[in-house]
Amino acid sequence: MSTADPARFDAPANAWLDLALQYALSRGYTFTSACQAELQVFLSNGAAQFRAQPAGLTASAHDPNVQRLVDLMIEELNEHQPGSHELHEWTLSGARMKFCPLFPFC
Repeated sequence: MSTADPARFDAPANAWLDLALQYALSRGYTFTSACQAELQVFLSNGAAQFRAQPAGLTASAHDPNVQRLVDLMIEELNEHQPGSHELHEWTLSGARMKFCPLFPFC
């Protein structure tokens, strides 16, 4: 049984969420609370996969992928609701279909 600090264990997911929020904000976008919660789950699942891999890359090596996901969410929003600046769960779903070729299995 692990005695690791749960907050430390989720450090990659928390860092990626902070990056996503700040990156979106730098582009003039925000997240609905439901979208942010769904994004947290998606990034937490990614962090679990990251931790399962052999040591090598750091979590920050995946920062460009988080930014790309946000870019895809913004593209999805602009395609369906031009002029809107609030990202929703459906923008995450649409972005995941482009981001993960085997969605929903990736």
